[in-house]
Amino acid sequence: NIEGQINLFSMGTEEKVEENSDKDYIRPMKEFSKKDILAFEKETMGIFVSGHPLEDFKTVIKRSTSNTINQLLSDDLDEHLKDGSKIIIVAIVEKVRVNITKNNQAMAFIKIEDLTAGIECVIFPKTYAEFSDYVKEDKIIKIEGKLSCRDGEENVIMVDKVFELHSSNSDQDNHNTKKTKGLYLKLENEQSPYIKEILEIMQVFKGDNPVYFYYEDSKKYKLSPEKYWVKDSETLIARCKEILGDENVVLKNKQI
Repeated sequence: NIEGQINLFSMGTEEKVEENSDKDYIRPMKEFSKKDILAFEKETMGIFVSGHPLEDFKTVIKRSTSNTINQLLSDDLDEHLKDGSKIIIVAIVEKVRVNITKNNQAMAFIKIEDLTAGIECVIFPKTYAEFSDYVKEDKIIKIEGKLSCRDGEENVIMVDKVFELHSSNSDQDNHNTKKTKGLYLKLENEQSPYIKEILEIMQVFKGDNPVYFYYEDSKKYKLSPEKYWVKDSETLIARCKEILGDENVVLKNKQI
């Protein structure tokens, strides 16, 4: 430039920039939470990219679910799955559609998703009235219900109960286990010589109560296949206590 020539880009601005430099400074924004990022990804792209909301719930999923959704949708269901099979699933609510019946009662059709796939669920009026607070989009829930299989249609879950889960307690085994109905049996490990005898007894007392095995070596719970679920029976409890000891057998017959 010729000396003394006015610079168009600085004309009348140098002093102003200096005066307003502090005011116009772009300060770093607070970092978005993982939850916010995932929600933004789902809203803008329709899928989770950087992770999945259920990743913080892997422990409770492994311990308390009966199946993955992918297994429920398979054309070749395993021997434990059939129409009417009891199902326990941990998933995120993806969509909710509420309908009003002829009796002027609300029921819901929802789409849930776990780490493997998505599935439709039906919640009838009585159940929806009891659990509607938990049936909201983006909530993490545990569903207990029955599998419905019809020729020519995709399998769906008929919902009996809904429980909301929070990340603050998702991986606290003792906290969550105390809230789950079922028979709890404590053994040293998965190679315990008592397991075979216990399973034989279970099949004599078939019922609706899930059976959880707690292994002391790994400090983990495992849910048994549905064919080993049991009914409330003092005789059953007495036999289990004879084999494992009184302190290693607990039947919780209601949610607490």
